[in-house]
Amino acid sequence: MPGPAVGPHVTVSPLPGNTGYRTSQAIGYRPRMNCGICGTGRLSPIGELMSTNDGQSSPLIRFTRPGFFKARPSYEACYARACRDCGALVPFLGPNELRLLNAQIDGLEDVENYH
Repeated sequence: MPGPAVGPHVTVSPLPGNTGYRTSQAIGYRPRMNCGICGTGRLSPIGELMSTNDGQSSPLIRFTRPGFFKARPSYEACYARACRDCGALVPFLGPNELRLLNAQIDGLEDVENYH
């Protein structure tokens, strides 16, 4: 059963078996978010994150290979916001990549030689 309406375009629904909430929202809705570098809340709208090298369309987050003959798990960061004060980029995964990450999270490990 949907939760309370949070505005003209947003409703909040409890997740089954969880105390968290899932938000369904209209295009253009931006939840409050702060820059991880300087802490300001002055972030740009969501934009596509593109890279111009190696023919790769967007940066990847990669993890340690789970086995000798297995591919290294990697996920494409498709979107980002830019801090309007310090210029830092705040990248994040698209919905499909996020689903893949959550499905495989138990088998992921830190990259080698990380201290």
